[in-house]
Amino acid sequence: MKNTLSSWETYARSLMRIILAYVFMLHGFRHLFGYFAVSGGRRALIPMAIDGLPAMFGYLEIGGGLLLLLGLFTRPVAAVLSLELIAAYIVSAAPRGPWPIRNGGNEVLLYLIVFLYLVVTGGGAWSLDRLFSKPNIDEAGYRPAGAAART
Repeated sequence: MKNTLSSWETYARSLMRIILAYVFMLHGFRHLFGYFAVSGGRRALIPMAIDGLPAMFGYLEIGGGLLLLLGLFTRPVAAVLSLELIAAYIVSAAPRGPWPIRNGGNEVLLYLIVFLYLVVTGGGAWSLDRLFSKPNIDEAGYRPAGAAART
């Protein structure tokens, strides 16, 4: 059973990347255009750290989110967005105290961890990066079944 589940990892990673990119792009639309306003109760209590960044970061969130949605340049884009999230945490959340649950840094830290995961692992099976990449040869010297068709 473990082999069956692990064979789906690359597809699950792609699905996670697509959903994450879509949700992250919504932050960009809020930064630039004011769409998707923050709920009143949360804004009054603890604002999300990413909302403390200047509006120009909305371009980065929309553009990076779109590239991640497509799975194009996944690793470098995720690295750049990770830097944005580190900045958001340092500038907005950290001055409010050390506990992410109380300083509005929860979401930023979760985004950061997942983006760092994408930096290490790539975009997954359903990505343009994989479509444009050369077929890999595994440790035993065998090419994947579809590799011959792409060369």
